[in-house]
Amino acid sequence: MGENISSSDYRARRQWWIVFLVLVLIGFGGLIYSLWFETTSSKSNPRDAAVPTTSSFEITATAGLAASLDSGKILFSKETQTEVAPASLAKLFVVEYAMSVLKNLDSVKVGAEQALVPTGASKAGLVPGPYSARQLARASLIPSGSDAAYALAAGAARKLGAKGDAQAQVDFFMEKLSTHLKEQGFKNTTIAEPCGFLPGSTTTAEEALKITRLALQNTLIKQIVQKPTQKLFQPDGKELVMRNTNKFLDQSSEFYQPNIKGVKTGSLEGLNNLISWYQADQKAYIFVVLGAKTDEDRYRDTQKLIDQVKNLPQEQK
Repeated sequence: MGENISSSDYRARRQWWIVFLVLVLIGFGGLIYSLWFETTSSKSNPRDAAVPTTSSFEITATAGLAASLDSGKILFSKETQTEVAPASLAKLFVVEYAMSVLKNLDSVKVGAEQALVPTGASKAGLVPGPYSARQLARASLIPSGSDAAYALAAGAARKLGAKGDAQAQVDFFMEKLSTHLKEQGFKNTTIAEPCGFLPGSTTTAEEALKITRLALQNTLIKQIVQKPTQKLFQPDGKELVMRNTNKFLDQSSEFYQPNIKGVKTGSLEGLNNLISWYQADQKAYIFVVLGAKTDEDRYRDTQKLIDQVKNLPQEQK
C-alpha cells in the first residue's frame, strides 16, 4: 500500500525543485556570460592579448624587438632586458641630450677634444674650427662621426658651465647625460663616452626603443636620420659629403628598403646593432636588433621582424 503524501509535503517538494532548477539555470547562465565576456573583451581590447614572442620566429641577434612607434607597444620580442654594448648607438643618446642643451645654430668650436677620440673609431672628417650644433648632430648620426660626437659633448658641456680642459668638459657632459637618462627612466643603460667605441657602455633592446622614441620627438633628429647623404661645408670652405652607414637607405644596396626611414647603426668587432624606423599603411614601427654577428645579419633579422609585423592581424598591429 503506497505512502500517502500530504498536500503540504507536496508543496514543499515542489518548491525545493523550483529552487533547484533556478540555481541550475543561474549557474548555466553565468557560464554562458563568462564565455561571452571573455570572447568580446579580447576582441575589443587587442592589447590584452598575449604578445607574440620568438617562439614563432627566429633572429640570429642576441636581442631584438618590433614595436609601435606611436604607443611603444611591443609586438615581438627577444631578450629585451639583456644588456648589450650599444657601439655607435651611443651617439643617439649623446645627440638627443646635447640638442636639448644646444640650439640648432649655436656655434661649437671643434678643437682639443679631438685628441680624445679613440683610435679606430669612425669619423666624419671634421677640421678644427666653428660648426653649428646642427652640423655636428648631422655629422654624428649620418656617417656616425665620433669626432662630431666628442665635439658636441664638449660644446654642450661648455654651455652648461663646464670649466677645465677638453677631458674635463667631456667628463662633465657624460655625468650630465647619466643624470638626464635616469630622469627619463632609463635603468639599464650606461653611456661611458660619447661614441660608444670603448668598453663600458651598455643598453637593452627595450631602452634602445625608448631612446629612439625620445629622439624622434626632436624635429632636427627626425630629419637627420632619414638622410642617405648630406653635404656639410667646413670652416676651411671645403665641402664634406657624408654618407649614411644604414644600408636600408642606400638604393644601390641589396638591403634597400623604401619603407625604412632611418635611424642608426652601431658596430664593433663581432657585434652589429641596428635601429630602424619603418613606415607603412599609415602606421610607424621601430625595429631593434642588438648583437647580430655580421653586418648582413642585422639587416636580415630586421627584415624578419618586418615580415612578422606584416603578417599580424590588423587589430593586433
